[in-house]
Amino acid sequence: MAYHRNKKKKNSDRFMSGVLYTPEKVPVSKQDFSPKRQSPGKEKILKKINELGESAAISTRSRKEYRAYVSKRRRVRHSEGYQQQRLRDATFYGGISIASICIILITAFITSGVIGNMTSTTVALNDNGRVTYASTSARSVNDFLAKNSITVGSGDVLNVSLNDSISEGETIEIRRALPLTIHNGTEVIELNMLAGTVDEALEKAGVEVTVDDEVYPAASSYITAGMTISVIHVTYEYVTENEVIHFKEVTKSSNSLAYGDKILQTEGQNGVQQNTIKVTYKNGKEVSRETVKQEVTKKAVDRVVLVGTYV
Repeated sequence: MAYHRNKKKKNSDRFMSGVLYTPEKVPVSKQDFSPKRQSPGKEKILKKINELGESAAISTRSRKEYRAYVSKRRRVRHSEGYQQQRLRDATFYGGISIASICIILITAFITSGVIGNMTSTTVALNDNGRVTYASTSARSVNDFLAKNSITVGSGDVLNVSLNDSISEGETIEIRRALPLTIHNGTEVIELNMLAGTVDEALEKAGVEVTVDDEVYPAASSYITAGMTISVIHVTYEYVTENEVIHFKEVTKSSNSLAYGDKILQTEGQNGVQQNTIKVTYKNGKEVSRETVKQEVTKKAVDRVVLVGTYV
């Protein structure tokens, strides 16, 4: 029994010294223990000891690799190119930091100045009967309309001037002109007008209408939004045309001629009739012709033939 205890102790010391001082894995086998002293828990002990040996070897290799990496890193850091790159990086990032600080300061200065000068004023806007209320920092009516993207078209009417200043509780009223389209012959005119008749709209657009011209709708009609006014210019032209009057053939009996004989007594001649025609044009295009006068300038001469009746 003493022999086995000494052998076990000797083997155990040799194994433990391998774990503590040997960088490689030291396998442990079941032969290092006496078969008589083995127990069911020795399997777990052997497995644990082997794992510790592997960990020690890995840890030793890792330390060697880390030392090599640190040594290489130090050599790179002490190189001239690395120092120059660090200097360039420091200059670049320092410039960005200074620029960012300047932008922040300028923005804060401008914002503080704008906010300090802002005063809120409540106004009412009556846009062609539609009333809205708004708080604004605009100083004038023109600024208020521009900030709210409100346009005043041709023909629209404001109750105030665009350059007037805005006061608290003020009402800005816009009377919108009605959009009209005028077809003046072949010309198309767009017009905005508050109110009135068709005749007044034509006068405002500078369209001249004669007595013979046709206007639709009637000149006395009141305008409405989106109305289309048509003006048809009517003109007349009088032309003269000559028309031929063909002669007629007349037969007369004569007892001085033998029965059945024929003789020309008078040669026939055509006459001339002058016709006056009224030509009507609408927007420059001919639409009708009408004969308003007929005059015979040369009478036709009948052709007379004598026929004998003497037996």
